[in-house]
Amino acid sequence: MSTNFIAVLRPETAFASLVELTSQIDDDASMARMILSAG
Repeated sequence: MSTNFIAVLRPETAFASLVELTSQIDDDASMARMILSAG
């Protein structure tokens, strides 16, 4: 999971990572949405 969080730091990689994260974990998807909304 650490690798995923690191990927979020990068814009392009973050998008791809978030897509995979959403597919794997719904909880992380919610968090990712909050991060995207804040950003």
